[in-house]
Amino acid sequence: MSNLLLITILLPLAGALLCLGDRSRVRWVALAATTAALLAAGVLVFSFPRSNETVGWAPPTNNASATASNTPLVGGAHPTVYAASDFSFGGDSSSPAGLRLSLGLDGLSLWFFGLVGLLGWVAVLISWEAITDQAARYYRLLLLLTAGMFGLFAARDIILFYVCFEFTLVPLFLLIGVWGSQDRRRAAIKFFLFTLVGSLIALLGLLAIVLWDFHHSPTGELTFSIDRLTEHLTAAPLPLNMQLWLFAALFAGFAIKVPLVPFHTWLPLAHVEAPTAGSVLLAGVLLKLGTYGF
Repeated sequence: MSNLLLITILLPLAGALLCLGDRSRVRWVALAATTAALLAAGVLVFSFPRSNETVGWAPPTNNASATASNTPLVGGAHPTVYAASDFSFGGDSSSPAGLRLSLGLDGLSLWFFGLVGLLGWVAVLISWEAITDQAARYYRLLLLLTAGMFGLFAARDIILFYVCFEFTLVPLFLLIGVWGSQDRRRAAIKFFLFTLVGSLIALLGLLAIVLWDFHHSPTGELTFSIDRLTEHLTAAPLPLNMQLWLFAALFAGFAIKVPLVPFHTWLPLAHVEAPTAGSVLLAGVLLKLGTYGF
């Protein structure tokens, strides 16, 4: 299942690379890529262990591998991570200098992952006759946006989570700015500036958590793993005043994505001006990224 998870994320990226040629061809390429991604995501969703089964994840010893442990599906200090895989770069998987990108699904992200597959497929269908201008670029951006959303919900480390969190901004900005309605440029710029500022503040908060854990870790390990950070900070919590500042930083990024009042003013304009497929993905998935981040 770990390979299927990675394949599901890569399918829209492969489709984006193949979106070359005339409008008729790129429509079918996009439909094929999103249909395959939907089927793969469906297998992952419906293969998730039931409540009377156990599954878990332990840090792998080899690159691109995963091991299982008997962790309760519900409750306990460690949530279930399903279809997990861990990829290491620049060192072995146990080296503090190595960069490790972890993928996995839990009981919350699983359903968002399936929703991305469904709405990515729907977005292609509702664009079938509506998009006649620069179709190759349009479908390429739509597939990149789908891949970014897949990656965000599968991310088990802060680097991949933030990269995908920020990456979804670019395709949607271009979809609104190029294929939107009459006031599309103002809507795209307002959306971009609001989201970018909030995301950069949230990045500072995330890096502060990683660096604090690194300087207070008894092993001297620099880790970006969400699971490891949770374990470390549960055992040795941050000082309360630091927690408050970090919450404010994370709140800035996630509240704009939700969006919560008074950070919501970009949303009505973006919804009105976005193309239909962009509006579907915005309402169906992208507005839930902030809540998922919290």
